[in-house]
Amino acid sequence: MSGAKGRKRKMTGDTGRAAKVPAVAICSALTPLILIYLLFFACQLPYYMSSFGGVLPDGYSYSGYARQGFFELCGVAVLDLLVIFLAGVLAKRNENGRKPVAVRIYSAVFSLITILLICSAMSKMIMYIGEYGLTGLRFYTSWFMILLGIVFLVLILHEIFPSMKTVATLFISFTVMFSALCFCDPDARIAQYNVESYLSGEIAETDTGSLAMLSEGAAPYVERLRDSDSAYYNCCNRVLITMKESRTSGVYFPLSFTSLKANEIYDRI
Repeated sequence: MSGAKGRKRKMTGDTGRAAKVPAVAICSALTPLILIYLLFFACQLPYYMSSFGGVLPDGYSYSGYARQGFFELCGVAVLDLLVIFLAGVLAKRNENGRKPVAVRIYSAVFSLITILLICSAMSKMIMYIGEYGLTGLRFYTSWFMILLGIVFLVLILHEIFPSMKTVATLFISFTVMFSALCFCDPDARIAQYNVESYLSGEIAETDTGSLAMLSEGAAPYVERLRDSDSAYYNCCNRVLITMKESRTSGVYFPLSFTSLKANEIYDRI
């Protein structure tokens, strides 16, 4: 009976070990994908590099260029995360229980490719923002791409330092990024960028309709635009009145610094 159990445990252990894939097999399977990436990027090099030079390719609008770059990034990022995850799970461990060096190098290469694509997508978004200003969607999309870049940078560091606490590092990174997003007052930053870019001549005009959709954190910058350009005086006053009238209990905090500052502005309408 004990011999049968021993044979069963041995068979189970052999099966578990057999389930792991040798590094040579994994690298052989991933090499064609890397070659496809390199061939694709080589063929599309002018398309990807033009954004770094601030040049819009022929046949593209700023919005279409930025949108296409973002969705290309999302597709590649999902694929690369899946590849890195499967390579890590399936790879046969060496004597010290870690992934083989070759698999770690391949995983780092996939992360690096994604980071390069993130840089390209961000440069396209910067071109778009530089031409038409910020909106909520552009702001949060940019934040997401920065967060994604941090994720893949952590994955590269994990391959270099296998003992690194990757999950904890990713959790801390997300917490810091999310805290920064919450405390920076996105609506105020959007209004600040648009108004200052317009007043400095970096963008041709600013949309007061989009300013009216922001929270009252944008009120100081709406007032600044009103006082700096007489052409926007009436429009900005209407935006401030809209902000004031949109206050409802449970949505705004009447004793917050933002609300107190907005109250002073509303009194000057």
